[in-house]
Amino acid sequence: MHHKIPHRFVTGLNSRATKCGVCLGSVPFVKQASKCQECGMICHPKCVSSAKDNCGMPTEYIQQFSSIMGQVEQSSHRYSPIVSDVPIKMEGWLKVPRTEKQGWERRWASLENNILLLFVYESDASPIDTFDLGPPNTDVTVHSAISTAELPNTTNTDLAHVMKLEQQPLTTCWPGRVLYLMASNFSDKQKWVACLEAAVKSIQRKDTIVRTGMFSKTLLELEGSRRLELNCSFALCKELVLLGADEGLFCVNLYHGTHAIITQLTGFKCVHQIVYISSLNLIILITGRERSVVTIDKRMIHSRIDQANSAAKEETNPIPHTVIEGIVGCTVMDASKCHGGSYMVVGMADRVLLMKYNSEMKSFCLRKEFMTNEPCSCVCLSNEFAIVGTDKFYRLSLDHPNITDFVDKRDNSLAFAAFGAAIHNSFPLAVVKVSPEGLPLEFLICFHEFGFYVDSKGKRSRPTELKWSCLPLSFAYSEPFLYVTYFSSVQCITIPADKRETRGKQTCIDIQGPRFLGVGITRGTVYISMGTGYLTELIVLQGNDGISREFKDEDDKENRPKSPGRFLSPKKGSVKPSSNMRRQLSLTSLDSNFSEISVSSADSRMTVESDV
Repeated sequence: MHHKIPHRFVTGLNSRATKCGVCLGSVPFVKQASKCQECGMICHPKCVSSAKDNCGMPTEYIQQFSSIMGQVEQSSHRYSPIVSDVPIKMEGWLKVPRTEKQGWERRWASLENNILLLFVYESDASPIDTFDLGPPNTDVTVHSAISTAELPNTTNTDLAHVMKLEQQPLTTCWPGRVLYLMASNFSDKQKWVACLEAAVKSIQRKDTIVRTGMFSKTLLELEGSRRLELNCSFALCKELVLLGADEGLFCVNLYHGTHAIITQLTGFKCVHQIVYISSLNLIILITGRERSVVTIDKRMIHSRIDQANSAAKEETNPIPHTVIEGIVGCTVMDASKCHGGSYMVVGMADRVLLMKYNSEMKSFCLRKEFMTNEPCSCVCLSNEFAIVGTDKFYRLSLDHPNITDFVDKRDNSLAFAAFGAAIHNSFPLAVVKVSPEGLPLEFLICFHEFGFYVDSKGKRSRPTELKWSCLPLSFAYSEPFLYVTYFSSVQCITIPADKRETRGKQTCIDIQGPRFLGVGITRGTVYISMGTGYLTELIVLQGNDGISREFKDEDDKENRPKSPGRFLSPKKGSVKPSSNMRRQLSLTSLDSNFSEISVSSADSRMTVESDV
C-alpha cells in the first residue's frame, strides 16, 4: 500500500488495562506501556522494536485493501478479518507442543471450512490432527495471549507468539479441548488470530444456541460526535447514572422517553473513577490529566441537573467542588465510613496515602504516608483496615496506621502469592469483598493467573482457587456475582455463600472490547461499556443464579416510570439478550489513558501492522 510512516512513542504508566497491539498480550493497569502520540497505538515497551511502520493507517482501509487484493489475486494465503458468509482460508507454518515431551514441533496449518487442519508437511494429503471451530453444542474461544502458568516450560520470548483455541461443551459435563499454537513472528500471529476469531464469530452468528446465562440490555448508544470514551459510573438512583469519561462528567437519564437525556456536568476535564460516601453525602472523583482528587456535595449535582432540565440545556453551570491538596497522579482510591470515622485510601505511583475526614475543616486530611515499590493497582477499605495491592498485597491498619504483608506466609499453599508472584511478573490486579453483610469478612484477591479466598487475617478461607479462562483485564463484584472482563468477553462467576462450595456457576458473554464502569443499583448488576471507532454502548449485565431474573427490584416494580421505546419498563416483559452483543470482529485502534507521571519522550520508527 506504499504506507511507511513510523510511530512516535512515549512511555508512561498505563491507566487502563488493554491489549498490546504487537504481541496481543495484556498491558496491565498502572504498568509501563508505550503509546503513539499520533494514533494512540498501545504496546509493551519491549514490543516497540517489533512493531511496523503503519502509523495513521485506518484499519477500515486495511480491511478493504486486503479484501480487494484477495479477490484479484485469488490467493489462499490472504486473510480476511471481516465476518462474512464467505469461508475464511488461511495457510502457514505453526508450532504445536510435542506429545508427552517438552518443546514444540512444526506443523503445516490450513484453515478450511471452519476446520483447522494440521499436516506434517505442506504436501501431505491427510492431516494428522484437526480442530473444529464450530462443533455442535460447543462454545469455541480464541485466546490471543497465554499466561506463564499455563506453559511454564516455555520461554517468555516464545510465549509472546503463542495463542490458544478452546472448546467448551454447553450441554454436557464432558471436559473440553485446548490446542496451543505458536506463530513464527508477531505479524503471523496477528493474521492467524484475526482469521480464527472471524471464523468463530461467523459460526456463532448463525448459531441458535443460547450461549450465556447472563441477562444483558443496551441502555444507551452514542454515535459519531456524541460518542464518549467511558471510564466509570455511579448510579444516583434508578433513573440517573453518573458517567465519567475522557470528555468529562455526564449524567444520563435512562428512562426519559425513547432516548436517554445526557447532561454534561461542567467543570471537569476528565473523570477516571467515582466513589460515594453516603455518611458524608460526598461524591469523590479522580479527575484531570494530572489525576487529582476532588469532592462534590451530591445535593449540588441534583440541583444542577434539575436546573439544566428545566431550562432544556445539555450542560450545567460549573459545579462547586473541593480539590484535595497534595494529591497528584492518583492511580486508584477507595473511601468509606469505618472505624468511627470516614477514611480515604489513595494509591499513587510510588506511595499510598491514608486520609481521614475532618468535620471541622470539612475536608480530608493526611494521616499517614507509606512508600511503595510499585504503583498501587487496587484498594479495598473494610472496617478497621484496608487492603492495597502494589508489588504484593498489604494490610493497612487504620487505628494505629502501619502497613504489613496481608497474605499468610505460613501457609505453603499461598507461597506463590506471598513470595513468588512478582518474580514471575504476576502482580495484584484486584481485591474484592465477597462476604455478605453480617457475616465474617472474606476477600477474593486476584492475580493474572488465579484468585483465592482469604479471611480478614490473610488466611485461606476456601481450599481451592479460581482460575481465569485467559488473561483478565478487570474484576467487579456485585453480590453474588464476580464479573471478569477479557479482551472480547465478560465472564460471570457465582460466588457461593457456603464456604464449603468453592466453585459456583460460570457463564460468559461475547462483548468486543468490554470495559467495566461500575456496580448497578439492582442486586447483581454491573454497567459495562462497549466501544468501537464510531459507537459507544452502555450495557447493563446481570448474572443468573436462579433468583435474580430481571433488571428490577420486586419491591419497586410499580414505581418505575412508564415510557415507550428502548427503555421499556422490565414490568412489561422479561429482558432478552441484546441483539447488539454479537458483533463482527473489531479492528479499531486500541486506546488508553496515560498518566502524566514518569512520562518520557521516546521516538521510534516502529508500529504495529494491524490492531486486532
